Amino acid sequence: SRRCRTEVRRTSGSTRRRDGCFKSTWTRSALEAGDPVTAMARFTAALERDAADSRSAFERGSLFLRMHEAKLAIADFTTVILAEPGNAAAYSLRGLAKFDLHDATGAEADMNEAISRDPANPDRYVDRASFDLKSGNVAAARTDLQKAAGLSSGAKAAAIRKALAAIGG
Repeated sequence: SRRCRTEVRRTSGSTRRRDGCFKSTWTRSALEAGDPVTAMARFTAALERDAADSRSAFERGSLFLRMHEAKLAIADFTTVILAEPGNAAAYSLRGLAKFDLHDATGAEADMNEAISRDPANPDRYVDRASFDLKSGNVAAARTDLQKAAGLSSGAKAAAIRKALAAIGG
């Protein structure tokens, strides 16, 4: 979160920022090492120390989403949105979690909100295209992927064009 971008100091073996936020690098390293259980425990511990740590809430929500724990993911992404109303990624991911719970209306509202908050980010359109495809709306997915491709460059644009071609776009 924005408030976590302050001076960092070492205290008793962990990296702590002056404003109370804990760096999540050590937690992400557990995740990258293929240890989601340790990563989950570390995100949860960080949130127990500081319930307003929106970065840890976002990371834990992302992990819950990958673990197909949609209700828990929604709770964490909602925490992020309350702390950072402009966090478009949290809206997108909360929308995907809502769709997993068969709340298509809520999912669509979150996807649209994500795009309204960050219209120049191709990832928001790719996320909504994923929702569109899961909903069976191939035409809307094509439109979103075309928009994402137009906002992207290089390898990202090539990957989006490949996805677009796969759905006949």
